[in-house]
Amino acid sequence: MTNYKAYFGFTAEPFAQDIPTDKFFPTPALRSTTERSLFAINLGAVCVITGEVGAGKSTTLRYLASKLHPSSYRLIPVIASRVVARSHLEGLSQTDLLAYLKHHLKIAGIKNQLFADEAILAIHQGSGGLLCRAKDLAGGALIAASREKCRPVSAEHVRVAFTEII
Repeated sequence: MTNYKAYFGFTAEPFAQDIPTDKFFPTPALRSTTERSLFAINLGAVCVITGEVGAGKSTTLRYLASKLHPSSYRLIPVIASRVVARSHLEGLSQTDLLAYLKHHLKIAGIKNQLFADEAILAIHQGSGGLLCRAKDLAGGALIAASREKCRPVSAEHVRVAFTEII
């Protein structure tokens, strides 16, 4: 198997699961959900976060927890009449997905864009803008492109990743 990290010159895994919370990409949903959640917590109230599988609920909770003292929150069963704040996470727009990909490449030591425009469109279409799927497709496409020693990553590489991953 080709070492895609060496091929592209990454200094770190670009789409790691255990990314430190201070390196999270600040999506509009992450910012607004954090604000609403902190508002609810400051009131001593309940906040509910919903979203599709892979939309970023766990990531948002990790980020929110990093901003709080452990005694400031707890997970409880929800009673709808007591909910003060609700946030439903949806997929990123194509523009925000492009910024998300650039952010993760930067974290991994890459300053230039590795994905062709059609590859970004393919990642967006294949993932529906959902972060978990987008990072899996992007990582798989990087592997496919490195196998062929090809730059930039193309829509065909994303298609290959889609058939291997999803």
